[in-house]
Amino acid sequence: MTTTIQDIVENLNDSLGNTVAQGAQRKIYRSIESAYREFADSATWAYLQMHARITTVAPYLTGTIAYTHSTRTVALTGGSFPSWAAYAILKIGDLLYRVESMTNSTTLILDANLNPGANVASGTSYTLFRDAYSLPADFRAIGELQRPTFLPDLTYVPAARWQKERQAYLQTGTPTAYSVFGDPWNPGRLALYLSPAPAIADTYDFVYHRRPRALTVRDE
Repeated sequence: MTTTIQDIVENLNDSLGNTVAQGAQRKIYRSIESAYREFADSATWAYLQMHARITTVAPYLTGTIAYTHSTRTVALTGGSFPSWAAYAILKIGDLLYRVESMTNSTTLILDANLNPGANVASGTSYTLFRDAYSLPADFRAIGELQRPTFLPDLTYVPAARWQKERQAYLQTGTPTAYSVFGDPWNPGRLALYLSPAPAIADTYDFVYHRRPRALTVRDE
């Protein structure tokens, strides 16, 4: 026997005398949604566990750049930015800046807060890399993160510690730690952060706990 959401709504209406005002009806819906979320979080349900894979990219440093602060624009000479540049970190010297968007294959816009703050002359060398990768839209919590090679598994660290480690590891390399916190490109979602940022293209497999699909209630 299957109990639907509409069955629960009707049972609650009957319990309240079937004369529920509109405001109380909304409370019924909210109560059902709250109970649904609490039930999903009450145990590690197998049907809410999913396998996922993230493929990292190697750094890019072909050509040279110039930065114009008035427009926060990075112009590339002698190369062509890869498609993932829109989700990258730009390293100039020993400082890191976040890319806000990619206009075309030779032009990037830097973040309003994380940029050089002044013009950078043409002919400047740079490194472009990714240390963060968007997680699935239904992601709720991560399980063990593994590499499909014979290297040690990565260690989870809180967001604050990951930030400190990134400042210590200005060079790319073999990731030894990871964290999960807000996705800078997709508000309301989470991203996987690696430290140090990967120096090669590689794959990382993991099992994550997904959120249950949203409830849909239609009045007939």
